[in-house]
Amino acid sequence: MALPASRSTLIVRVILAMLLVATAAHSADRGADWMNEELLIRGDYFRAASVAYEDFSKQLARHLADANNPSAAPSTRDLGKYLSTIDHYNVKVGMGRTRYAVWISPRSSEDFPAIFGGEGLYVLDVTTFKILEKHFSK
Repeated sequence: MALPASRSTLIVRVILAMLLVATAAHSADRGADWMNEELLIRGDYFRAASVAYEDFSKQLARHLADANNPSAAPSTRDLGKYLSTIDHYNVKVGMGRTRYAVWISPRSSEDFPAIFGGEGLYVLDVTTFKILEKHFSK
């Protein structure tokens, strides 16, 4: 199933942004002002992450709804806003013989040093890239 150009472009931009953030963090750990190295991601891992992200974006929308709920506590609204964008997550991809595993988990920040929940785990078929399982923590 082909994604509409705008949605496909968004997914590519989000994943590329995640890669840049990961590379920048790696360079920052070494005290560099500017990064001058590449982060390589295999195409099949990129595709697995894209499929998982397309589904996980529904979770991001739920967090945005929490952020916009006027009856929610301010702390819930703030956390909902933070968790409503993929920029605040780490994504790990692993592969076995017949499956990919994609873990999407929120990153802690200065405002949210400890986040419990919000993770997603996707298991995808290695040949079709169809989601076989998905699990979310609350």
